[in-house]
Amino acid sequence: MSFESGISPEEYRRVMGHFLTGVTVVTAIDDGQLKGFTANAFSALSIDPPLLLVCPSYRSSTYRSLQSAGRFSVHLLAQGQEDLARTFASKEKDKADRYRWRISERGCPILDDTMGTIECRWFREYEGGDHAIVLGAVEAMSLRSDLKPLVYFRGDLFGLADLAQIATS
Repeated sequence: MSFESGISPEEYRRVMGHFLTGVTVVTAIDDGQLKGFTANAFSALSIDPPLLLVCPSYRSSTYRSLQSAGRFSVHLLAQGQEDLARTFASKEKDKADRYRWRISERGCPILDDTMGTIECRWFREYEGGDHAIVLGAVEAMSLRSDLKPLVYFRGDLFGLADLAQIATS
């Protein structure tokens, strides 16, 4: 689907960047290798059944890895994990070599030391412009409630304490 909106990509990013979101890293195993991308286009979708959605770019090689793997993990990032977020947002090869991770009993890749992990089975996919809208059926979850979230606001990453100062400037 295509339509003319008259809105530039820069204006779209500027305005949408003022909507505070959490930061996640989505991972999958492809040919024995950990693949992943940073996403703030993520949301809970349904409680019964438990579903979530994440929106990878069609141009992303990780999108193809998620498709072929059929399972993936969403990692909720904690304050202080800006490096992890930036690494998985990059086009850098071998991103996973810099971080400790393991494969769960369900076959999902789990990055160590994140605030939370949600293991999913690929459920459905819908078209969303230049991004896919991927629904994941949630199969397992874990949370470290002692950590505070990493957030995205105005095009940058912040901890909650830092955000209070930024939002008033």
